[in-house]
Amino acid sequence: MRGTLPTVLCLALLAGGCGGGSDGPPVDQSGAAGGHAVAVRVRAQAWATKAEVAWLGRVAAWNAAFAEAGGAVGRFESGPRFDSALRGDASSLAAYATVLAPIRRCAATYRARVGTAPTARLREAEERYRSSCASYRAGVELMLRAVREQDDGLAERAREEIEDAGKAASVAAGTLPPGEKQPLPRGRDGRLSRIDPRFGGAAARVAGKPVEARCWSAGDWRRLMVEERAYTRGKVNATVLGFASAGGERINLAPGICRGLARVASGRTLPDAAQPAFALALAVATLAHESTHAAGVADEAEAECSGIQWLARAARALGADDADAERLGRVYWARYDQLPAVYRSPECRDGGDLDLDLDSSGFP
Repeated sequence: MRGTLPTVLCLALLAGGCGGGSDGPPVDQSGAAGGHAVAVRVRAQAWATKAEVAWLGRVAAWNAAFAEAGGAVGRFESGPRFDSALRGDASSLAAYATVLAPIRRCAATYRARVGTAPTARLREAEERYRSSCASYRAGVELMLRAVREQDDGLAERAREEIEDAGKAASVAAGTLPPGEKQPLPRGRDGRLSRIDPRFGGAAARVAGKPVEARCWSAGDWRRLMVEERAYTRGKVNATVLGFASAGGERINLAPGICRGLARVASGRTLPDAAQPAFALALAVATLAHESTHAAGVADEAEAECSGIQWLARAARALGADDADAERLGRVYWARYDQLPAVYRSPECRDGGDLDLDLDSSGFP
């Protein structure tokens, strides 16, 4: 996410996996938009209702509590008492059962804290969350039996159940919130929310996979933020310039960022003044940053450093000539030390741990 620390809420806590399961349309990577976007009437139900927004907030709070419980399990399993439990120590085994109890009670806490989805279109997510809870309970019970009975076969079955639980929860998360996934036209018309294949092609170059770039009108961006703010507990909010979807199939870009990208893609010479040039560099840096998130990089400082190193290449993919692309990279890198601390790392340097090309003496 560009603007705040991203959190992809994920219940695959014990399995150690995470990822979205939503399906998006294929990305046109030809670089040609094929004309202007056609105005389409967005369905009235495309954006979340107040009841749906409230439900999304409850899902987010429940997810956060579950993540905290999963962290407690991980800490226990990394400590000495887990070794004692494996050796049959009764008190340690009882402590292990206690720390696993919130995972086992997944379904009960879901019913109490989240409740029934208010609309039919949210029922798929609800059903998958409930399915994940059933698998978590089965996995926990099998794991406790495996530890008590010293049975590796039971332990393997427990891991399989827990992996299934994580997959079901990941797919559920990939369907939420609903507004971000609504159908949009393809094209270049900046007045409309749209999918821009030019920007998607550049994003795919950075991410190394198909990525759909979604540009939102000012009004739709505000509506989108209502849903995302509820679902991410405020981590995605009005200060964000862009964010990647769960699973990385899409990147979502604020209106001003898309205007900057369109200016770079126009092929016109960059402005001489420092601030207008930086605004264009920021637009390309945001696209590259979010594309890095789409590729699976969660850490903000790492995504930022990677995006900076991809900035010039992304600009060229958009249509800038070599000189302007390199200048955009220099303009942005010159202000790296002014970025918020969450986006900076001492390893973002020539020869540092975040250097993507250690054989090159140039940076970025």
